[in-house]
Amino acid sequence: MIYRIKIFIKLLIFFIFRFLYDVNIWKSVLTYYRLHISRKNSIDTISINKIIKWEEVSLKLKNLNLSGGNVSRLEMLIITAFASNLKDGENVLEIGTFNGKTTINCALNIKNKSNIFTVDLPEGEKIENIDRKDDYLDYDKKLIRDLKRKDKDFKNFDNINQIYTDSTKLDFSLYDFSLAFIDGGHDYETVKSDTKNCISFIKRPGVILWHDYDVTNPVGKYLHSISEKYDIKWIEDTRLCILKLS
Repeated sequence: MIYRIKIFIKLLIFFIFRFLYDVNIWKSVLTYYRLHISRKNSIDTISINKIIKWEEVSLKLKNLNLSGGNVSRLEMLIITAFASNLKDGENVLEIGTFNGKTTINCALNIKNKSNIFTVDLPEGEKIENIDRKDDYLDYDKKLIRDLKRKDKDFKNFDNINQIYTDSTKLDFSLYDFSLAFIDGGHDYETVKSDTKNCISFIKRPGVILWHDYDVTNPVGKYLHSISEKYDIKWIEDTRLCILKLS
């Protein structure tokens, strides 16, 4: 009898958890938790329609069969829209090229005299050759080794300038840029270095976008450390944060 009761309780617990999973209770709880942590650290959410006037945006998009290592389609639209809103001659700085899909879509939509400077580690770079290798997340190590990095094809784009180097060793003062997209190394020190350099050298007014804001990861932790000083917002329904500098 006791054995049957134990079996019944286990089955009951299973079906309760299954029900909660099916009705997205866990997803709602996680979403609420992340919003709470973000707001507690002075990063409020902002709707997409408040940062982009979509009725004034016309985009050309290519290669939206996105996979791991890429931004989402919604995030691609947002990044590309900001690139398209740059004035003629204003440039984009992208940290983290990967397979170049974000790069290409931005290149298709910037003005004639504008350029994109995109920074990535040399293809085939070994983890052992990176000074801060012990700080890298497993996610970054996987992307560094990913063969999709070789898939980028920029030969028909005169406005794309590929820079192969460690972004923490890059002299940002050599580049003129009004839009920065930070999606390179996700360890705390790299996010810190990339952010400080972008804030210091971006042309004002300028916009900085960060990818992979997951609230409690190193990207989130660093942005929380500067959120009292800078008016950083989390774009709803994305993993993007934004800072407008005047």
